[in-house]
Amino acid sequence: MPTILWGAVRSRAAQACTLLLLTGLPAAVAAAAPRFVLTGTERAATAAAAGVPAAQRTITVHREDDTQGDPAATLAGFGAAVDRTLPMPGAATVLGLSRQMSVTDASGVPTPINVDYRAGFCRRVRLTAGTCPAAAGDAALTTAVATRLGVRPGDLVRIQSTSAAPFLPLRVTGIYEIIAPETGYWADELYRTGSGTDPIYTAAATFTGDQLGRAVLTWSAEAPPALLRGAGGYDLGALVARAGELGDVEDPTGPLRADLADAGARLLRAVLLAAVPVLLLGWYAIALAGRYTARDRRRDAAWAKLRGGRRRRVLLLLSGQHLPPVLAGGLLGATVGIGVARLLDGAAPPVTAAGSPGASGVDAGSWGSPDVVAGSSGSPGVVAWSLGAAGLVVGGALATLVIADLLLLRTPVGTLQRDIPAARGGRAALLADALLVAVAVAAAYQARSGSPDAGVGAVAPLAVAAAVAVLLARLLIRAADAGGAAALRAGRLRAGLAAVRMSRLAGLDRVFAILAVAVAILVTAAGAAGADRRAHRERAEAELGAARVLTVRVPNWTVLWHAVRAADPAGRYAMAAAVDRTGSPPTVAVDFGRLGVVGAWRPEYGPRPAPPESPVPSVLPNSPDTPASPGPATSTGTSTSPGAATSSGTSTSPGAAASRGTSTPPGTLGSKGTSVAPVSPTSAGTAAPRGTHASAGAKASADTPASTATGAPAGSVSSLGTKAPLNTDASPGTPAASAAFVPTGGSAPQGPQVSSAPSRSGVPVVSVGAGPGVTDGAPGTAVISGRSLVLKVRNGRTAAATVDAVLLNETSGARVVVSFGPVPPGEHAVTRPLDGCDGGCRLLRWEIPSLPGADGKPTPDPVVLHSLARLGPDAELIGPARMADATRWRTVAAGVGLQLSGGPDGLTVTAAPNGGTADSDRVFAVDSLLPLPVLLAGPTPVPWRFAEPEITVLGAGPVPARVTGTAAALPVTGAAGILLDFDTVRRTAGEFSPAGETQVWLTANAPPDVVDRLRAAGVTVLGDESIAGRAARRPGRGTAPAGPFALLCAVSAVFTAAGATAVAAAVDRVPQRAATAALRVQGLPARAAAATRYLGPSALVAAGTLGGVAAALVARWITGEPESFFADGWRLLPPPEVLGGAPLLLAAFAAWLFLTLLAALAARTEGDHR
Repeated sequence: MPTILWGAVRSRAAQACTLLLLTGLPAAVAAAAPRFVLTGTERAATAAAAGVPAAQRTITVHREDDTQGDPAATLAGFGAAVDRTLPMPGAATVLGLSRQMSVTDASGVPTPINVDYRAGFCRRVRLTAGTCPAAAGDAALTTAVATRLGVRPGDLVRIQSTSAAPFLPLRVTGIYEIIAPETGYWADELYRTGSGTDPIYTAAATFTGDQLGRAVLTWSAEAPPALLRGAGGYDLGALVARAGELGDVEDPTGPLRADLADAGARLLRAVLLAAVPVLLLGWYAIALAGRYTARDRRRDAAWAKLRGGRRRRVLLLLSGQHLPPVLAGGLLGATVGIGVARLLDGAAPPVTAAGSPGASGVDAGSWGSPDVVAGSSGSPGVVAWSLGAAGLVVGGALATLVIADLLLLRTPVGTLQRDIPAARGGRAALLADALLVAVAVAAAYQARSGSPDAGVGAVAPLAVAAAVAVLLARLLIRAADAGGAAALRAGRLRAGLAAVRMSRLAGLDRVFAILAVAVAILVTAAGAAGADRRAHRERAEAELGAARVLTVRVPNWTVLWHAVRAADPAGRYAMAAAVDRTGSPPTVAVDFGRLGVVGAWRPEYGPRPAPPESPVPSVLPNSPDTPASPGPATSTGTSTSPGAATSSGTSTSPGAAASRGTSTPPGTLGSKGTSVAPVSPTSAGTAAPRGTHASAGAKASADTPASTATGAPAGSVSSLGTKAPLNTDASPGTPAASAAFVPTGGSAPQGPQVSSAPSRSGVPVVSVGAGPGVTDGAPGTAVISGRSLVLKVRNGRTAAATVDAVLLNETSGARVVVSFGPVPPGEHAVTRPLDGCDGGCRLLRWEIPSLPGADGKPTPDPVVLHSLARLGPDAELIGPARMADATRWRTVAAGVGLQLSGGPDGLTVTAAPNGGTADSDRVFAVDSLLPLPVLLAGPTPVPWRFAEPEITVLGAGPVPARVTGTAAALPVTGAAGILLDFDTVRRTAGEFSPAGETQVWLTANAPPDVVDRLRAAGVTVLGDESIAGRAARRPGRGTAPAGPFALLCAVSAVFTAAGATAVAAAVDRVPQRAATAALRVQGLPARAAAATRYLGPSALVAAGTLGGVAAALVARWITGEPESFFADGWRLLPPPEVLGGAPLLLAAFAAWLFLTLLAALAARTEGDHR
């Protein structure tokens, strides 16, 4: 029998090779699936773990215990006990000691502080001074703590456990700075910096004695992704519960572990949805091939029956011929499938800790065990799963063929010997088609329901496409018969014979259905893959706001503002931003001037904003660096307006210092750190109204253009034009130059609006988004520097008055207070030294506490502020005219605290009749746009519907707001939120650090060293995320998680259809040759015979391709477009079209070209009929 079987296989080599191919294709898909699932689960786990902060991946164990005089041994024993109870292979564990103490600062105030030891501390910090603690009693401090305590390396720090305990001295050996605070090493709250007083780090040997002998022992480890997803049966939750007996265990990984479990289930489902239709198609093609090749086996069966062969031996003779090609195809497919799966693994981009290339979100080595972290994708277990899946395909193929052979055993010998088998009634085929249509109807109904992914709804597009293909196949047979007959009657031999040949092809309807279904699978998979990529990228773009976003930590927003401009002076690729997702509504603050260049602006946000077209004038009457004679201003008949250039030939931009004959770009600093913005000058010698004064040292001449300025009318009163209360601890927001969204022609935002408006003196000045309460040249925008400040003030009270100027360093954000008191009654010129404004300061407010009278109410005696000047170099900063303009100042709220009025002598400050608190005795410089212009997305907040809008600007308190435009969505916040100008928020917050997450938005082409530049400017980078990295971590729906595996399955389906078509053509070759030879004898031209040979298969391929495209389009129309491409149902933006024009045409053309070439090759092998 083996010899007979081998001879049969050799004699029918073409059929055997075809069967090998048809088995190998689905076997390759099945073998690739297990490996792809396992490696994809590992990749998804790594991506998901990288997408959360390290603190959410780090498990900590705390236990308070006595060190017994040997801290190192006690700590080592504690660590060993935790490692035994909570083993975490592949994780780097860190041990430490912590004890809360108190330290007394220079003012004598005791402050709580942690004294810590942490293994590996010296490798995780940068020492800015001194050395790392190495012995008992050594200590390392941060710069902030060292400054507060007034110590440096070599000094002593005295700590104590309680106020009654004796002081314990520690010797300061170094000043440290954390390198990477975002890593899991710093996740334990006992060792964090930046909140409260930073810890003092010391050596382990310090933890002895009465005060430090009892400490908190700590153990922490960052869980690798393999352990989080439960690789190898590892149960982290059970181990954590068991470790509770060792101390206080904190496990924040629960939500992440649940997400990873869901991600694994989604990936398995996606792989099954992609592979199962292809496997079914492959088995069907194998069954069809078995039917086509049954002609030779029918003779074998008849020969065996005539010789009295037993039923079992006859079945072995028939089915044994399938065994070699099917087994070989299965083995070859398994080998190819495993190899292709490896290639797909290599094509997948590596996921870093922060989800984008080059990010630094995970400590090197914290996921370091290759056998745990890398997973087991290459282990024998995975190979066994792949071989088992391929074996399942082989078993299904053999079962299909054996069933067909069993039908031959039941056929009489006479029927088996007929060349043309008896026609079948077709009831079975009709029943199968009806069953397929019923499944498609049920799937379409499920897809249109509320749970489209449940049950058969997940395969609705393919089920409907298959049903449409089957119906088209039945129509094709009738169309081919009718069309062929009509063409022959019309004398069109080529077309008619091609149609007749195609209609008489054995199983034409099934071959067409396989072709159409394969093409439908390909175009649907290609379209879905492209739409899924676009949807994920658009979502990541909307959630991030820019191509790349750095999450940073800064002492205050001013540092971030200055650092971004130092890193990118031209504003081409970097922008400061902040996000407060906890607000109601959520808030995002961005630099309006750079948003149009750096931000990823979408049409849903409105027209793309443009940066300001020209700089905005400063308030200084002249350049602060222009030399001026000391002393009060003198009347000269002219007055320079704020920001007028006084150096001949000087042209400066905002942030650029005036220098003779030079022009500097925006954002650069001059030699003395001052910034000047130009104002349109008037001709020299313009007469100023009476009561105006020339700036100190300013000289108006033909060589020095000057613009005029006038004071406010006497008795004018400051008004905000709003009922909303202002924050008592914040200075006003943005300068008059700040960009604001001002919609034109609709509610959509138009970006910063640049316009030319006349100043009070009639001189045109450039303003951006000017609004109520903002003037050209607010005092708060003046850059204050120098050696000393001179305040001319008149105290009309009967007792000494206190006048304090609160300034803000525009580089470091530090608060600088210059106290001009106590000022005796009368008029005085008070000079005070100015320290802390080397880089330039901005005036935030005046603090003038009221004096209570005999009745307890504030006395109504006024304090008049005349002017503010500086010495070294000498210049007048705020002259009497500007000081007297009460519209440039504001108080806390109307009728509370202080009242303001302007007059010839300056600004008169009087206590309000109703009095107020100490916080209300403040006069703020109005250098912002009030009410704050905001862009709103989503419904109007309920409080805004019944009162004037106000918002809490990221921790700066309630501030009046004005909605200048609405949008369907906003970057970062989505469908509900508000968009603000970053500089507006920064100035509104004053010296306070607003709440929210600070960020730096970057363009895709930002230079690689931009992060180093930001760090050099004082910015600590906590995270680095790109659009590609974020898009890769968002779980998709359907076959999207399978990624390239779905496309592999689709290509395999097309190859399977090609194999089935080749089998049908090979079977049809012999009778077609005979028919063609007979027609040639009857006079058929050779060219018509040759054309018929090529037109028939080509027409079938073209019809199958068009039918597949039509089936896919009809299926998409019936089932509908997916509402969301994401597992969480996110649909803020309209989803992309699945069957877009380009993917549909490209996929259909590729399938048609491949199948046409194969059909032409098959026709060529038929031979020439001459």
